[in-house]
Amino acid sequence: MIKKIILWLVAAVVLWRLISIGVQMLPGGTIHQKSQLIEISEHIGSIKVPFDTNGYVFYQGRKGEGGFPFQAFAKLVAVKGNEKIILPKTTSLKGYVSIKSLEGALAFVRLFTSVDTDYLFEDSPGIEATSKADASGGKIGYGQVPQNEWERLKLFEPKIRAVDGSFLVERCLLNYNHEIFHSEEKVSTEGEYSISKKETLQKNSKIQLPYYE
Repeated sequence: MIKKIILWLVAAVVLWRLISIGVQMLPGGTIHQKSQLIEISEHIGSIKVPFDTNGYVFYQGRKGEGGFPFQAFAKLVAVKGNEKIILPKTTSLKGYVSIKSLEGALAFVRLFTSVDTDYLFEDSPGIEATSKADASGGKIGYGQVPQNEWERLKLFEPKIRAVDGSFLVERCLLNYNHEIFHSEEKVSTEGEYSISKKETLQKNSKIQLPYYE
């Protein structure tokens, strides 16, 4: 009997703590909590995207105290008025966006795999591999593949098509296991997202990846 009372008291304290800090878990791992506990990096500016964000503005931000480097603690934050919502995963954006075109679908998946924003998502699949011929300057950057290697591996630019009211995107991605793989990503008009690996194109790739520790 005493053990049950103790367990009930512990559960009550935990519930009270969650309510007191205003945390509510929403579908897709979204964190909705009192706005004053979420800091956004306004000096960086909002994240510009070419698709509808349903009245929200996207920023980089964090919950509570952060650290260095900033990228290791940053998350995507959707802001509307005084409301601030952390969208920590690629599956968290459902309902916060409207994808209406092939271009919008590609921009949506690139939000998860660009070196400028991939660190905002806990489950980012990696970064998009790009041909060095498409890059400016002489230095090889993150995710950039020399043209001769690009051709040898038969890598390709993203392919996007509309299928049954959704969008399918096929790309060459580089994950943090140093694999270049052919991915297929499915995006609904409401931002529901899934990804599958169709084929591994190279293991133990030497292509550079960004690390934030």
